[in-house]
Amino acid sequence: MRTLLTIFAVVLFSASAAHAQLTQVITGRVVAANNPCDPSATHQLQCTDVFLRSEAVDLGKFEGSVVKVSGTVASVFGCALVDVKSVEDAPVSASLTAIFGFRPGRPVLFTTQAPIGSFVVYVMSTGPGFVPLGPFGAILIDPLTLVVDATPDVSLLGFTVRNYPIPDVPAIVGCTVNTQMVVATIEPELSLELTNPVCFTVVP
Repeated sequence: MRTLLTIFAVVLFSASAAHAQLTQVITGRVVAANNPCDPSATHQLQCTDVFLRSEAVDLGKFEGSVVKVSGTVASVFGCALVDVKSVEDAPVSASLTAIFGFRPGRPVLFTTQAPIGSFVVYVMSTGPGFVPLGPFGAILIDPLTLVVDATPDVSLLGFTVRNYPIPDVPAIVGCTVNTQMVVATIEPELSLELTNPVCFTVVP
């Protein structure tokens, strides 16, 4: 597992150094823009401050869907504005369910759609972020507060399910949790994908 994370770190470093010259690829759930930082943005990626605009694609057709968008980053100051050139189906995706609500002491189920035989690593943070990595994707949670669960799940049926109980501590009410999964496929060759981020706020 440490070897896998080391390889991933090297890939991220190499991509980060060159992302300005590359088409940016991002996986996320498309939703209507809420208070966009640029009036030309019509949509954004859920649980992020990444806003989208496009003359090449009708983004409205993809509202509510997890997709992989490709385009160029117009701005990264304050929020990210991506000029989308194309949209395709996302090979991996994440969702969460809380039957009893996002309350202290209650369970939250994280479901990840991933290729059979792949490994799913859970990375959590306390808010959104944006670290563009060109064709390798983008880190969409706060990189300064990252916590990595070093115990991966294996996708045996094309998906994984992880139960994380919210700590039964009243002081965490109002705190947000942003999660993004890293999916590593070993065969036929090593490949890494970053899922769409999922998020929730702890309520009383």
